[in-house]
Amino acid sequence: MNLIETINQIVNERDSIFDHIALCSGVSELAYMILYIIETEKDRNWIQSDLADSFFFSRKSVNSAVSKLSDEGLIYLDSSTYNGDKKVLKLTDKGKEFCAKWIAPVIKASDESFLALSEEELRLMIELERKQLDAFKKIIKETNLISR
Repeated sequence: MNLIETINQIVNERDSIFDHIALCSGVSELAYMILYIIETEKDRNWIQSDLADSFFFSRKSVNSAVSKLSDEGLIYLDSSTYNGDKKVLKLTDKGKEFCAKWIAPVIKASDESFLALSEEELRLMIELERKQLDAFKKIIKETNLISR
């Protein structure tokens, strides 16, 4: 296996952990990621279009997942934060309980897993991840696969 295949395997393995946790929690992978984002960025007022645009999710898929999460009583759309038709996604009490059970432990585990690395290794990891991401974005933009 070459180095790029190894990196892809590691990334896919990490992603599959999130997918499995979502499955165990009873929500879709996208719904789980939406809740994860809301939980990890509590100070931000997320609206559906921002979620879609920031994370390259399809707006239709986000709308569908948000609708289902709302139907399940995990989130509600708060229109009091903005004027007009923009509604901020907020966790209900049930949603907060869900996050305490299914998301907070994952965030804690992820944070703690970085303790296995030295500060120097973390800085190097950040530098290399940023360099690879910037190169990837540039190449994707040049291919005109996406408009952003």
